[in-house]
Amino acid sequence: MASLAASVGDSESAPRLLSGTGKDDVHLLVVMTSERGLCGGFNTNIVKLAKLRIEELRAAGKTVKILTVGKKGREQLKRDYADLSVGHVDMSEVKKVGYGDAQNIARDVLGRFDDGEFDVATLFYAKFNSVISQDPTALQIIPAAYEQSGDDAAEGASTLYDYEPDEEAILADLLPRGVSTQIFAALLENGASEQ
Repeated sequence: MASLAASVGDSESAPRLLSGTGKDDVHLLVVMTSERGLCGGFNTNIVKLAKLRIEELRAAGKTVKILTVGKKGREQLKRDYADLSVGHVDMSEVKKVGYGDAQNIARDVLGRFDDGEFDVATLFYAKFNSVISQDPTALQIIPAAYEQSGDDAAEGASTLYDYEPDEEAILADLLPRGVSTQIFAALLENGASEQ
């Protein structure tokens, strides 16, 4: 995917999910926390990282919008940033997180991007390291950022591939799936972290 994205580069025909809007004035923060508060500092650490990013962006003159996933993050962010909230995804009825849940969240985010509501989307969640260690993490999901590994970069420079359909059409299909997959991975990381 990284080599395919690199081959399209900054061309005018590159999908918007890859090239972005050309601006970074409006940021959507997708903050994923739990529905219950029985997991120590798990929710607090994610919200603390999101609040830090909100203040950095506002200090730089950027517009910030917040989409929360999980009740605890919404409760904590509503106190200080109620005016920035653009939505909430209720996961209270979900017993076991599935890919369909991630697709629903991705549809919401992608719909907002297609409607021109934001320029950059960042996902906030807890990366699971061990039972006692979870790192609050911020991951930019729109525009997509794929980095080639050293081997891929060296190989990509000398190898030409013909794609059918063309690279732009393939990326237009794969990039929305990539957003869903990143959201699903974050939901799974959160699920493991809050146990």
